[in-house]
Formats: sequence, structure tokens, C-alpha cells
Amino acid sequence: MDFAYWWPGGYIWNDFDHPKSRKHCYVYPTANGVIDTNAWEGFREGLDDIRYATTLRLAIEKGKSSRKSQVQNKARSAEKWLDEVDVESRDLNTVRLKMIDHILELNERP
Repeated sequence: MDFAYWWPGGYIWNDFDHPKSRKHCYVYPTANGVIDTNAWEGFREGLDDIRYATTLRLAIEKGKSSRKSQVQNKARSAEKWLDEVDVESRDLNTVRLKMIDHILELNERP
């Protein structure tokens, strides 16, 4: 869970106005919105990744219970890939695209 969208303490635009800590800011406020930080974008990407992985897991479970052996095979293949994918050393954009490919394959209509 994220602690706070922003929690400034002191002047929001000065990260160094406290002797012991910086601001806790995913974003910085403006007059009509916010300015994102790399931390916020990373947090958002992580949530998207969880959604893709969850959608794929649900499609795998549905595919494994299919009456069609071709769909069951696709589900087992996708499950094996998901269980073995190394997100520490792989390009995450490639991992996301592969998850999407598996989801689409498992949800295609014959």
C-alpha cells in the first residue's frame, strides 16, 4: 500500500528543508493538478503488472477447465511461462506484451 500521494511537512517544493528527512511525495502539487515523479510512474506500472498477471491467472484457470484439449494445452503453456518468467533480468515491457499475448490466446473464440 502506498503511504500517501504526498505528505510534505514544511515547504512542498523544498526536499531539503528538514534536517533529517525528505518529503514523502509521489507527486508534487500545482495550481491545477500534480506533477508526477518517477516513483509514481513506477508504482502505477507495478499495479498494471499485477492486473495483467491476475487476468492471465484467471484465464489460465478457465482454460485448464475447458473441454477442448487445445485450450487446455495453451493454458498449461501460459502457466508454465508465468511460473518461470524471470522479472529480475527480463525487460518488463517484453514481459507485459507476453502476458497480453497469452491472455488474448486464451480468450480467443474458435
